Amino acid sequence: MFKQTTCTTFECYGKVISTFNSNHSNVKSKTDITLKDKYIKYLFRCENDLYIKMKKGVVLILVSKDSNFKNIESYIMNGRIKLNKNIFYNFIPICNSCELTLYNENPFNHCIPLEKHFTYNEIISKIKINEIYTKFYQEKSINYMFKGEKHYFWEFTFVDRGILYTNIDGIDFKLKQGDFIFYAPNQYHTQYTNDEKSCSYLTVTFDMNFEDMDLLANKVFSSSKDLYHIITNLMQNLNSVNLYSSEFALSYLKLLVLKSITINLEDTMMKPVNTIQQSFDDKLLENILNFIHKNIYENIHVQQLCTEFGVSSSKLHSLFKSNINNTPKAYINNIKLRKSKDLIKESKYTISEISEILGFTSVHYFSKKFKKTYNFSPREYLKSINKNY
Repeated sequence: MFKQTTCTTFECYGKVISTFNSNHSNVKSKTDITLKDKYIKYLFRCENDLYIKMKKGVVLILVSKDSNFKNIESYIMNGRIKLNKNIFYNFIPICNSCELTLYNENPFNHCIPLEKHFTYNEIISKIKINEIYTKFYQEKSINYMFKGEKHYFWEFTFVDRGILYTNIDGIDFKLKQGDFIFYAPNQYHTQYTNDEKSCSYLTVTFDMNFEDMDLLANKVFSSSKDLYHIITNLMQNLNSVNLYSSEFALSYLKLLVLKSITINLEDTMMKPVNTIQQSFDDKLLENILNFIHKNIYENIHVQQLCTEFGVSSSKLHSLFKSNINNTPKAYINNIKLRKSKDLIKESKYTISEISEILGFTSVHYFSKKFKKTYNFSPREYLKSINKNY
């Protein structure tokens, strides 16, 4: 973190002052300077007190009691300061336009070269996602084959359900449910399913300035709890029409890229603070989710889950919110709606029968939830499936 000249540690070098007055003998001689370089080669020293006035911008003042590089300290300047005599100093601009006024007859009289350059490490974005080009949620049946393409932009694919196979420049990869992959610019890639598993997946293409392609390309990532939350928020904002949903989508996509890079740079993932509690919660959630999936054709209530697993309603909601970023009721509905799509594909039951099989209170309620989630009704989905076949 930055220190400021108002810190007590700066008092051994000088102090912040409110105004310059007639008692300051050096105020009469002034030098205006404009700062440009983000590094310094020299330190300067004044034999008399030096008065410094900020005119414009944000400036880092470097100070030392000697010219030893290791002893240099840095402070963000606040307003006007008085630097004690014989203190070694120099300045680095933080923003692009910085101006100072120095009050001293010879502020740069003594110039001492440093053993190596002192460089300010700018806090700037090294990764910039300029635009999301396309966003598709695709559902592919068994034996689907996309022959392949390559393009100048990045592509992200997340498998929401099933198994997807892909070949990138002659190398085969397998993505299971919850896995995702990045295709780098100009990588030729195919996608296909086998004769056993269909697949639903999200595809996003985007323009990104990122030079270290090897940190993302040719790798299959498995979505941890944190990554799954990011991807869920990304999908929600891609489908939203709120005023700033596009900004949120770009932010979540960048966060996903950064988290994925971190996985490659670190040998281990961040451990929870309380591993015993986390292990207990993980096992409890696993049992609850297994119960939901096993009883997906039943009319499951939240209170039923609380009774079955001996937890309070608040604990149950906290467990779902912190691990899968959803409420129990919404999760149950989502699982039922996913299952309804499979049943619609099978064409064995009518829409009304599917609604009843999955325990919805009415076909009207089922159709309403289906359309709200997928932006088309069950009947429209059935027509699209028949059309594809």
